[in-house]
Amino acid sequence: MHKVAVIGEKESIIGFSALGLNVFEIDDATGAEKKIKELIKLEYGIIYLTEKVAQDLNERLEYYQVNYNAALVPIPGSDKSAKIGLENVRKSIERAVGSNILDI
Repeated sequence: MHKVAVIGEKESIIGFSALGLNVFEIDDATGAEKKIKELIKLEYGIIYLTEKVAQDLNERLEYYQVNYNAALVPIPGSDKSAKIGLENVRKSIERAVGSNILDI
């Protein structure tokens, strides 16, 4: 089973630790990129990033996804300012159950 991590602002990621995921409080692109490199070396298979962090990394996310065997997935943050993470959640649920049950 792949190791799973969540990177982002404290208020957005704190609940994930209750689910047994490894959480890392980082809210800037430089710190996030450093942590992503570290997690890839430690063979994490899935790394969730809050929208804020994902937007700051922009094209660097694509580089890691193409060149390394890890899924970097933007998720909604607590600020609800962007829709990138919510759209990714919607697509994942639609793939899993065959329809958009969230109606977003």
